[in-house]
Amino acid sequence: MENNNEYGIGQIFEAAQGNEAYYLLFLENDSFLVHVEGKLRLESELVSQPWDQEVRNQYGREMVECADGIIAQIISDISFVNREARYEFCLGEEETYQAVLEIEDGEPMQYHFTLYRGNKEMQDISWTSRFESYPEFLNANRDGYVDMMVAIDQVPAYEIYDLYIWNNQSGCFEQVVYDDVLAWIEIEEDGIRNWIRNGDGYILQTLQWRGKELIRVKEEEIAPISETAQSGAKSFDSTRDFPYENMQVVSDEVYEVLKDAYGKMDFSVEFKGGNIEDNSEYIYAGLKRTEQEMKKIDEHFDPHEHIYYVFDMDGDSLPEICVWKYMTYIFKYDAEEDAVHLWHEIKSPWEQVFGTNKLGWNWEGMRCSMCELDQNGDTVSGVYFMEEAVWSNGKETFLVTMPFDLSDDQKFVWTEKMKSEAYYSREDDLFFFPVTKEQYQELTKRFYEAETLADQERKKVGYTYDELSGKKMCEQCTKMKALYL
Repeated sequence: MENNNEYGIGQIFEAAQGNEAYYLLFLENDSFLVHVEGKLRLESELVSQPWDQEVRNQYGREMVECADGIIAQIISDISFVNREARYEFCLGEEETYQAVLEIEDGEPMQYHFTLYRGNKEMQDISWTSRFESYPEFLNANRDGYVDMMVAIDQVPAYEIYDLYIWNNQSGCFEQVVYDDVLAWIEIEEDGIRNWIRNGDGYILQTLQWRGKELIRVKEEEIAPISETAQSGAKSFDSTRDFPYENMQVVSDEVYEVLKDAYGKMDFSVEFKGGNIEDNSEYIYAGLKRTEQEMKKIDEHFDPHEHIYYVFDMDGDSLPEICVWKYMTYIFKYDAEEDAVHLWHEIKSPWEQVFGTNKLGWNWEGMRCSMCELDQNGDTVSGVYFMEEAVWSNGKETFLVTMPFDLSDDQKFVWTEKMKSEAYYSREDDLFFFPVTKEQYQELTKRFYEAETLADQERKKVGYTYDELSGKKMCEQCTKMKALYL
């Protein structure tokens, strides 16, 4: 099959068995699974071995924010049964690479990560680990290029990682040198904060870069993160560490509390002030200033390759301009100053505006959230829920959080029984409750209804650049409108 760019296809993955096969097509902001008959091949310079179509695969697309406004896209195709993964990603502003990860059984497991550029093998990285995991991609040293972190060991309190940073001169990854272990890291402007579990608290190390070395400049002990988490709830570093095989669903008493809280949660969707004719001069002036600000964020910004959602996002009766393509930048125009201000930024392609004051996030149906913002763009209420099958060794587990509301008129009261049945994730700073599939569907039904409505209503307030500026539609804008509106 030819990769026909006029249809906006960015990447194709294949799963096949005999004469039956599936294509997974990635578009710029969507994906489709297509079942066809006949032999299939990947459109790629790498040889693709067919996989059993019954193998449980995870297809993902991740956006990594690098330096200077560069957004790197990483497409992954992971087979958990075959213990193999394929990646395609951009390591610089333009260069595209492919990689294959193979895992061999053993004590410990053997990992082989082979990097390609076209047909040329650039590098082979090998490591060992006592448990199965897959690389994480990030921009660790904020140099504008994607780096890679791999888990090499697991102790009772945390995982230990090796870090590889990209060397654009050699076109390869280089292993970072550090005289201690890297555990849970936070990337800072001038270095890294390394959190190492220490009893109920942490040791926090402040690290700075010296070439490919990390130098420790400060170390301090941090007390337990949440006193609430210590008073009844079972506490873990992240949802990856939850004891899924031994989890019990919540009692009827706790479920009724959750059900009542979800019933009070505001899942309504309304895109107010979406009639651009009522504010045409205001919007046109804001559009010009928005274009100028976007070019400061991204020097390669092309206004014709974006969609513009125009409606009252902050609830002040005047429209904001939401610039969307993978990420969303929400600009508020000040007519007196004749200037725009970045009101809110959405850095995930899986998150979208859900109407006035609302955001929604859906990562392939496995992790979802919805929140409400105030006029300053700060979160005031929300909820998070997830389906887990990867870290639970294939066991489907359904987890929900208690909706939170920071306003004065609505507080959800925690009981000791709720705390005893909750699982606390320090990474997310959230309490999760295991529920049955039927309970999960009942609690989340209104979210999925809101998402469907938001997808429909969002298109009604979506415009191309030429439509907003009153120009004849160019070819780029015509394609954007056909794909997304």
